[in-house]
Amino acid sequence: MDKQHPGWRAVWGQIIGARSDQQDACGATAAEDYAARGLLAVLSDGMGGMSAGELYSRVATETMLRGFAAETPAPDLCAQLLGLFLAAQREALRQIPGENEGGATVVAVLIRDGRCAFLSCGDSRIYLLRGGGLLQLNREHTLGPALDERAALGYLPQEDALYNTRRAALTSHLGMTPLKAVDRNLRPFDLLRGDRLALMSDGVFGTLDDDTLCRALKAPLDQAPNQVTALLRAAAHPKQDNASVLLVGSDAINTRM
Repeated sequence: MDKQHPGWRAVWGQIIGARSDQQDACGATAAEDYAARGLLAVLSDGMGGMSAGELYSRVATETMLRGFAAETPAPDLCAQLLGLFLAAQREALRQIPGENEGGATVVAVLIRDGRCAFLSCGDSRIYLLRGGGLLQLNREHTLGPALDERAALGYLPQEDALYNTRRAALTSHLGMTPLKAVDRNLRPFDLLRGDRLALMSDGVFGTLDDDTLCRALKAPLDQAPNQVTALLRAAAHPKQDNASVLLVGSDAINTRM
């Protein structure tokens, strides 16, 4: 038996860091819309140093949220989320002139009736906070894992893989044609009472370790993003990247009996 408790909502926090502008974008649908439509949360990190990173992240976030608001809720959450992402890819390529180099990462979750679909492209992360610990749901699409695989197979010396200066280079991102990789679940998973989902750009996890993040994300929902940004400011990293954290939580969700 399902006991529906439509109380999911999203909160977020950002800092600009040592950058000259903010190329992260994030947003979510309103909590009061959850009962009828579900909740969509999206975070996008424009590629630093590229001429159109800020445009890509904004178009990605706005297109997905606008598309979700306009369409009828689909029975297949995972397919719906993929469709929203692919629409954002098409819109970014349509809106942004080809001479403007750039792209953006995208991480998103879609929740309805206490079940969750997730999707990622790039090196931003999606964490599930459950049972007092953090579980990363997606992989990062960077050169590092590919180098490590080649080294494990004996095609590359371990030192060459470990110390390659391009380990962090993205191998897939919104704006790339064709897209090389998109991580997603094919079936939505059930969320448990007390679960939270944390979407974040690399400016967060590149500075704070998982234990520190976990403690901050356990704070009351409205306070947790501010705790994360306060920790980032306190770290005072001289090359601090743009950093954004988007946290989705509920005081009461579906339980199945």
